[in-house]
Amino acid sequence: MSRTNDWMEINMYIIGVLLAAAGVIFRRPKILGIASFYVLGLLSAYSNPLYNPDYSVYSGYYTLAGQGVNTTYFEQIYMRLGILAYDHGLSYMGFRLAMVMIFTTVLIFGILRFTDNVAFVALSYALTSFFINDVQIRNFFMLTIVVVAFSVLKKITVKRLIIALALIYVSAGFHSVAYVFLFTLVFLLFRDTKTGIYVVSTVVVFIQLIMVFAGKELLLSAITTALSRVTQRINLAEKISQQFITGPSYVYILLSWVMVFASIMFVLFVLEHEKDSVLLTENQVLIYAFLTATLGLPMMMYATDYTRIIRNSFFFLYLFAAIIFKDKNLEVTSFYKKVMWLVVIIASAVGQNVVWGPAFVNDIPHLAHFFNGLKILQ
Repeated sequence: MSRTNDWMEINMYIIGVLLAAAGVIFRRPKILGIASFYVLGLLSAYSNPLYNPDYSVYSGYYTLAGQGVNTTYFEQIYMRLGILAYDHGLSYMGFRLAMVMIFTTVLIFGILRFTDNVAFVALSYALTSFFINDVQIRNFFMLTIVVVAFSVLKKITVKRLIIALALIYVSAGFHSVAYVFLFTLVFLLFRDTKTGIYVVSTVVVFIQLIMVFAGKELLLSAITTALSRVTQRINLAEKISQQFITGPSYVYILLSWVMVFASIMFVLFVLEHEKDSVLLTENQVLIYAFLTATLGLPMMMYATDYTRIIRNSFFFLYLFAAIIFKDKNLEVTSFYKKVMWLVVIIASAVGQNVVWGPAFVNDIPHLAHFFNGLKILQ
């Protein structure tokens, strides 16, 4: 690769962040935000395989599935698309590039159904969960479809619920964690958002206390039984019962609790001061989708992998905040709003990444190609 191409690749992350920041600062949130997402998408498509721990796994199973071996290792829609691409002569790199660009477009479409403040969402995402989604690429594909699914529920009717359920089922064909978002539909039964937040948070705290003092085997048994009946990934229930049995340290679990509940305080703050009832009603689904993050907190005792529940749910918080920050009717000074959001972003940037351990954190600069950039600058 030429030094010019290296330079372009190295700066993709920086360019993506700067585009999003410029969109927020100069009030060009739609165009610059879309551009930011596509730049980040290219960086994710061309992820550094030397420092992306999942890259070789995806590449290996892409080839094996294409050859008719291990065709059920991942969820079925993802595997079938991979087999189709392999049969048409695409390399894994070509398949990854096509998929990332397609689903980046799907994500942008979903965001625009909520708000044109795309740059705000892109900046929040780039500073927090981008790199782990770069590694766990199927998770990204799943999330984009769920965003579209919930955009259907800005107004709730039976027809819209059926469409949302269908889209969640499709998203589960890329990653089974999508089934967690069925709880979001249950949360929508709470007409009053504050009541829903308090009830769900209290229940989650109660479950966490039970798991700490009485053990976690009963809940694990219930989860594996349920997944064995609905999941599209044949080995998932077995993997959960046999491998997902040791979670991260209590320090990381505590950090995640702080991150989630600091974010809940932000949402409650907005609900207290926002007087536009239509704005809150139309975007209630975003609040409840974010609230689904609380379900990941007790699950972290089983495995770090369950933090993806928190990470995915936080994307809907970014969407909600993008709408709120553009709204001029929030009856509170922008200073308090900005300070609280800054706390949320810092807590999210730390909490969503350090939980995966020092090895992943050390790989982040490599995934952004920062070290190669320093060599060129020298």
